[in-house]
Amino acid sequence: MREPDEDTEPTEEPSPSTSSTVPPLSDLFNQCRWSLSAESIIFVILYFPIGVVLSVIRIFICFHVYIAACLLPRNSLVRTVVLRWMWSVLGLVIRKDDSLVKGSHSHDPPRLYVANNISSLDPLVTHLAIDASSVERGLFPTWFLYAYGYGYDHKTFEDSTASIALYPEGIPTNGKVGLLQFVQRGPTKEWLLSEASKQGIQPLALSVERLLPLSVSVVGSAWWIDLYWLFFSPVTIFHIKVLPVIWRNPGQGKAEEGLLEHTRTTIAKALNLQLTPHTHHDYVEWMKRRTVGEYQSVVNSLPPELSLAVMRIKEILPSVPLAVIVNDIRRTGSADETISHLVDGTIPYTPENMTSKHPSPAVSQLSSTSSSTSMGERSGVRESFGRTPKIRMQSFEERKRELLECARRKYIQKHGLKFPPLQLESE
Repeated sequence: MREPDEDTEPTEEPSPSTSSTVPPLSDLFNQCRWSLSAESIIFVILYFPIGVVLSVIRIFICFHVYIAACLLPRNSLVRTVVLRWMWSVLGLVIRKDDSLVKGSHSHDPPRLYVANNISSLDPLVTHLAIDASSVERGLFPTWFLYAYGYGYDHKTFEDSTASIALYPEGIPTNGKVGLLQFVQRGPTKEWLLSEASKQGIQPLALSVERLLPLSVSVVGSAWWIDLYWLFFSPVTIFHIKVLPVIWRNPGQGKAEEGLLEHTRTTIAKALNLQLTPHTHHDYVEWMKRRTVGEYQSVVNSLPPELSLAVMRIKEILPSVPLAVIVNDIRRTGSADETISHLVDGTIPYTPENMTSKHPSPAVSQLSSTSSSTSMGERSGVRESFGRTPKIRMQSFEERKRELLECARRKYIQKHGLKFPPLQLESE
């Protein structure tokens, strides 16, 4: 194991940038692309046609940049210089500040870089700045991954001299309020961090600025949307501050967790950000509630019969996203037709994970708003809809018996009657 240099203090913990109050999770993310003010709106209106033309020109130039990225040899100075110059033409300017580490390495620097996450294009930025590849595949297509060194695994790290960049936050934040907790996710990252505990971690503090009041990344945005607005903006400047290497502290219980937290504290101090207890899992849950709230207002704007139909379809097909149901039923106006589209595959969608048999938050909220028109409690709801006429007919008969029994039970309870259970003849 390599020893730290004499000017490095492995046991000294930097004081984190903390506050007595924890900021809400929503404050850590940009929820709107534009942040217009009275002073900037006139400038944006005047610039907008110029930005559209500029983005179209840069899209054509981007194809040439991609060809150069595929042809130039990896891990070469020529590739780094050429690609950085070509991407600056596309509006991406990178400024690297390594003044804190110049002359501090008596040997080769660590091969593992850990940075905060401020946009979906962070792996591209670090690749252009320090020629570091990434294990972050995200939603990038395979052709993009190949050209810019995404998707590396531990075998690549072990068998070559390539540098790897990790973004343990797991989701881009706005980089203005605080940092999410750094969490290991997946066997590849666990292996990399285990290896890094033997040779140290190189922290990177990322920040970004633009001339326009235009966010680099917003919640739920795709990578290609962020890339388009990069082409639209006259210039986007990414600042990369290379911080001193963090070495393994012999007194730490679990080296990987200690290194991650020490790295997070160092980056937060360099960027003057707050350390928050929020995690990537908290973000996922917040996005679920946010999505449900948005479509709850849409459902409430529908006619009562369609609002009830949306709730019923969601109960019958719980794996179908609520957005897909709402969009189709607004177009068709018929629950039966929407169900047919979903079952027959006419409408493509990505199924939601069914981790439990309890109703999803969307169904729970819809049920609460539609309880006045609902026919009562239901049991035995199928988690899937039959794909053959025979199975559909069986499901229909079961549902019919359940609804009749439910209505009969309510009538008996209302009038205080006593009758034996209802016996229906199967057709």
